[in-house]
Amino acid sequence: MKRRRFVKTASSAALALMGARAPLFASGSPSEKVVVCVMGLNGRGTVLAKTFAKTPHAEVAAVCDVDSKVLAKGVAAVGESQGPSPKALGDFRRALDDKSIDALVIAAPDHWHAPAAILAMSAGKHVYLEKPCGHNAREGELLVEAQRKHARVVQMGTQQRSAPRSIEVVNAIREGLIGKPYLARAWYANTRATIGRGKSAPVPGSATTVRTRSTCVAGRWEWTGAFA
Repeated sequence: MKRRRFVKTASSAALALMGARAPLFASGSPSEKVVVCVMGLNGRGTVLAKTFAKTPHAEVAAVCDVDSKVLAKGVAAVGESQGPSPKALGDFRRALDDKSIDALVIAAPDHWHAPAAILAMSAGKHVYLEKPCGHNAREGELLVEAQRKHARVVQMGTQQRSAPRSIEVVNAIREGLIGKPYLARAWYANTRATIGRGKSAPVPGSATTVRTRSTCVAGRWEWTGAFA
């Protein structure tokens, strides 16, 4: 299933057929609405949250991000799309504790994809997971094991693998269109704004070279001064 198609149809009760052994909804009974929490908002997550918010029979009950500024923007964006503003969470585990939430949508940095998905399934939540599903094949195996153990519905956003043209190209290669492939390279290109320019680095040993020191106070790093 394509990622965009999933996002548009995830709120439908018909999706429960994908996981007949596991009700899609938290109550365990048929429902007209799927309730989600979106984790990771600084980019793709906000797009997903707004899409869910605009989808009939779906509700974004909560959004989560460790950056308070990003979190505030996400809450506002979703509120504009669905009316009631979602809860603002700094810790996605609060969403796992919420019985009213059916699924966790994960768009956090890659290193959180597999751990968050496994924790979500362990808490009885269904999962929509941005790619990659993990850092290595083993994390993918752990996700499969968790899905089988907890019988949750899990969808990863690999729309290219289900795109008709992509399937056509792969089949053609397998049928020998270009002979036996030995090497493949892929890349992603996008138009991005500048991130700015840094200041020139001082010459080592010069009078302008300054080293800083810090100390850990109450679990947080704080600057305590500088010395030449």
